[in-house]
Amino acid sequence: MSAWQRLIGHQRITQALKRAAENNSPHHAYLMLGPTGIGKDSVAQVFARALLCGSSGERPCDNCSCCRNTLAGSHLDLLSLAPEPPSRNISVGQVRELQRQLAYRQAGVRFRVVMINPAGALGVDAQNKLLKTLEEPPAQTVLILCALHPGQLLPTVRSRCQKLNFGPVASEEIEAWLVAQHDTAQPAAERAANAARGLPGRALELSDPELDEARSQRLGKLVACIEGDSEAIEQLLALVRGNREESELSLELLEELIRDAAVRASGATTRPYHSEVQISHGPLTLLGLPRLSELVDDIEVARGRLRRSVDSSALVEDFLLRLHGGAA
Repeated sequence: MSAWQRLIGHQRITQALKRAAENNSPHHAYLMLGPTGIGKDSVAQVFARALLCGSSGERPCDNCSCCRNTLAGSHLDLLSLAPEPPSRNISVGQVRELQRQLAYRQAGVRFRVVMINPAGALGVDAQNKLLKTLEEPPAQTVLILCALHPGQLLPTVRSRCQKLNFGPVASEEIEAWLVAQHDTAQPAAERAANAARGLPGRALELSDPELDEARSQRLGKLVACIEGDSEAIEQLLALVRGNREESELSLELLEELIRDAAVRASGATTRPYHSEVQISHGPLTLLGLPRLSELVDDIEVARGRLRRSVDSSALVEDFLLRLHGGAA
């Protein structure tokens, strides 16, 4: 299986990049956009290897010295820009040094590849400095910028790049990928794929046996809370009190359960987050679609407040009170 075939999703993008590498006709700059875990970093890495590969056959071959050096991060024609700890930003000085390196040409070089990841770490001054390279790109140089969303970059930077938008990958495709390429057991692969919200990288994290088991146990406790088990509610509140991570997990799973209830209420055939969960009684079995939609909005607000350092246990308790109509 080739490196291109091991990628998941985004077939339109990967086919276009594969052709560009095969035909030695890449654009001078690409802006790959999408959330963390969507797969853009993996695509960027395969594309870079394809451009630098020395094989006369399919590229990347991942066997030649060029591919081995690229995989090791030691290829002389692979340049990278990333924040230098402890800074979280890419500085003007780093961009200036990149431009100095690009000014020197080596004979016989097919391409030089510049990876800028995360491109959102470029400050305004650094982006303005980079504009010169984007406007007057050195010959045989390809810049690959990876960012979460276009708003992280100046319009002048965006307009000089070919934009590639990475969208969610189907749960069924993620599940098959986990089973085939990561030896994940099918039930765990299904749970991880359903919960990943179209993000293969997130699904791979969720397929970890310890994390999968922890989520399953929390899910069982949340179902008991939804069904009105007062002991389960007290245990949950004790668990999340002062613990942001546990609170975020609880709110995330609650949102997924409510979204599943909304799907059932609407009669849609959308694949549920938790097909293995059956809620026998409680408010989620009685509420109509409008109220369930309101609860989804409420929980998204609660998760946003949690990220802004609001007391975690109070948020979870408040939501359970809302769910049960005022009496948890």
